[in-house]
Amino acid sequence: MAVIITAAVRESRIQAEHCTTVLQSAIIRNVEVKRAKQERLIAKLETLSPLRTLARGYSICQDALTKQVLTKSEQVSLGQAVTVRLKQGSLQATVTEIREEKA
Repeated sequence: MAVIITAAVRESRIQAEHCTTVLQSAIIRNVEVKRAKQERLIAKLETLSPLRTLARGYSICQDALTKQVLTKSEQVSLGQAVTVRLKQGSLQATVTEIREEKA
């Protein structure tokens, strides 16, 4: 009887070790998949980042009071204060001329 119990315990231990190995492998694969997805999302975010746009030489122009981003010349008036954000630093400027251009 003791031999049967010992064999059953041994078999259970082997199955438990196998299950542990399978679970560890699954966890490692899952972490690797999640890490790869995170890296892809980070790369995508970096390409969309306004800071990346500034680094390419563009600027962001905002109404100096409301901080609203200006995308059209019709959003400003002569004499209005604007803030121009650059890659490094910013400029305070006053609108001295408005040119209407059609897209």
